Amino acid sequence: MGCEFTRDVPKNYEELTIQAAESLLGFEAIECGEFDMSFSRFAHGNYLTEKQLKASLEALGLTGSSVDEFPFKNYLSSFQEDDKGYPLKKLVCVGILLGKGTPSRKGELLLQNYDRDCSGEIDPDEFKCMIDDMILVSVIAAIDLAKHHDTSMINLLENYLKKLKKAQKIFFIYVHFIMSMGKENEPITNDNFIKTFEDEKMKMLASTSGIRELALELIEMQSHHE
Repeated sequence: MGCEFTRDVPKNYEELTIQAAESLLGFEAIECGEFDMSFSRFAHGNYLTEKQLKASLEALGLTGSSVDEFPFKNYLSSFQEDDKGYPLKKLVCVGILLGKGTPSRKGELLLQNYDRDCSGEIDPDEFKCMIDDMILVSVIAAIDLAKHHDTSMINLLENYLKKLKKAQKIFFIYVHFIMSMGKENEPITNDNFIKTFEDEKMKMLASTSGIRELALELIEMQSHHE
């Protein structure tokens, strides 16, 4: 499978704080595909109850984890949907982005996770769902966790969150343009989707830190054209 994908050295204190908080979850030591299998095994339909989620985490070897305690309580609350519980697809996305694996492997798992109709393609609705989840996992939930982890960084992290949120629209447009080969409103083929994760720059999509870095680069690029 080749060398494992590793995170780049953080370029700012905000990113350093976020990555330190994410590491508390212990997900990066587990192969990304294991999350998909464990969450799917314990899910009831498209959701997991708190009890099912705890059982799936324990099955992954995270025996000291509790959805009632930090850091899991703070992090996982970002994905909970009222009385429905924890959405399976969002949890699998967490495992893919934070788990261990090569970019190509993660690309395959993301395709499986968001190709809801098993067509072998990612249609516009499925793509939007994927990008929304990527931003939720990599930006919103990650920064919320970091704020609880290091309260001295709250103000800096809140400003960082605002900055990254501004990139969501251009992030969506840019990634779709690359994956669809410039074909607007067209489904993304299986081959094009997987090939995206073989591109040196687009490998950023395989991790939460990479997604944040790409978002910052797009903001910078946009500011130069305004």
